[in-house]
Amino acid sequence: MSAYHLCLLALAALGTLACARDCRGLERAEALVALAAMGLAMTGALPLLIGGAGVLALIALRPLVWPREGGALCYHRAASNLLMAAVLLALFTLNGAVICGAGALPLLTLDGVTLVPMASSALTFLQGTALALLAYLALSLGLGLRLAGRGRAHALYEILPMTLATFGMAVRLT
Repeated sequence: MSAYHLCLLALAALGTLACARDCRGLERAEALVALAAMGLAMTGALPLLIGGAGVLALIALRPLVWPREGGALCYHRAASNLLMAAVLLALFTLNGAVICGAGALPLLTLDGVTLVPMASSALTFLQGTALALLAYLALSLGLGLRLAGRGRAHALYEILPMTLATFGMAVRLT
């Protein structure tokens, strides 16, 4: 795993710590399990990638099936987990097992979605993930501004690191 990807994992850990500080019970456990699943998935080993992405997706579906009083921040956590799973699978589609290597192709560049010769279904998945990522950025920005305007700026300690980690997995800044 490259130093860039280790920094992204550390960012996700900061967001998870903020969540764990503000949450209790099931939500706290979900945050910690999601961080562990993301770390395992980032290793690039296919069973760990599929297992980690699956755990992230299942945790993301919980607020939709069993809603709680978490509100918009709970749904942002779900979106973060679901998008991280999708980005990890998209990176696997592009790079194989080297999803977090120094030479891994990013999902997004300044020119748009990274395109390499592949099946049309894989290309559709990559483009859909990129569109979902842009919607997630809009959700994060809107939620962050709304919560900060209501005097809940401490929620930004969770929103910003998680958004940067999720988006950072899809892009390469070098």
